[in-house]
Amino acid sequence: MARAPSLAEAVLAVQFQLHEIIGFVPMLDVTMLKSERQHHTIADAIAEGDAEGARNAMEEHVGVTSSVIRGFASDLLNRSAVTRRQIHTADQPY
Repeated sequence: MARAPSLAEAVLAVQFQLHEIIGFVPMLDVTMLKSERQHHTIADAIAEGDAEGARNAMEEHVGVTSSVIRGFASDLLNRSAVTRRQIHTADQPY
């Protein structure tokens, strides 16, 4: 990426935007290993000048990552809604 400063800047901008969201997702070993493999595949394709391979690998990575985040966010929102209902119900007089 050193030869493509605009790519490095774009990657950093996306990482910055997603940092807080991804920070809330529990990082399981399996998830981390898969993500690391995907990153290597993307970097290797870029280094080899394989634009199609890099695009395909990136699309897969983004798809998997967004699914993990959506699943976790949905679970978190569901638990939050249950907690709010429990608190609201507890505040109700008998």
